[in-house]
Amino acid sequence: MKKLNLFYVIIILIPIFSGYADDDYKYKNNKIEKYYTPCEKDSNDCTYVLLKYDEFVEGGKKEAINNYILSYLIDSIYSYSDAGTNKNIDGMINLFFSDYRDILNETAGTDYPAMPWALDINGEVLDMSDFCISYVIHNYNFTGGAHPNGYTRYLNFNPSSGKILDLDDIFKGGYEKKLNKLLEQKFRKEFDLSPEAPLTEMLFENKIEHNNNFAISDNSIIFLYNRYEIAPYVFGEITLEVPYEEINNILKEPFKKQ
Repeated sequence: MKKLNLFYVIIILIPIFSGYADDDYKYKNNKIEKYYTPCEKDSNDCTYVLLKYDEFVEGGKKEAINNYILSYLIDSIYSYSDAGTNKNIDGMINLFFSDYRDILNETAGTDYPAMPWALDINGEVLDMSDFCISYVIHNYNFTGGAHPNGYTRYLNFNPSSGKILDLDDIFKGGYEKKLNKLLEQKFRKEFDLSPEAPLTEMLFENKIEHNNNFAISDNSIIFLYNRYEIAPYVFGEITLEVPYEEINNILKEPFKKQ
């Protein structure tokens, strides 16, 4: 790939303490803005990357958690199998701009010149407790086509180990059937779908099952299904919230709520 020479950069780091988990975990917010050429981000002819993310600056397993988040963010910037030594934030942003430049050159003088590209990623701490740090990453991107794309991803960390929590860590064995039934009930209520109506009126399949994209909040466990995951794009992201009082009997002891 050719070396990128049209590159204007603004990098801003904002070391603001913005959260606490028991007095052990503290985090700051980082912000990185880079532009293909000088432009106003909200204009119609601006190609840019905006990355904002919370980084832990204190906490027993902050390095493990930060490394996981950073690795996920890097992979979120741009999917490129031959990134090699460019597998870092600056390198992946450079690849994003370099591929945009190639498309811009290829379509120059045609009836359909390349539209500006945009990438907006926001990672932030969602909730923290003795047993879990919930983190959310929102990704918005446009690289041409009929509409923008994007997704939301929840990450849940064990504060003591720094490792990712999955459903088997918080639910008792055999939870799947009851959880899926509750999710179907929440879905039908959310979208005003009668108990008799087939789920295929909205979904790809006549069932809805739990996934591993969930957040542990103060009052509930939230499951999120991204566009195209279980339903057509037009339905957008589907979020289903299951209150603790409905699942306490299938939760492991540390995660039960009174």
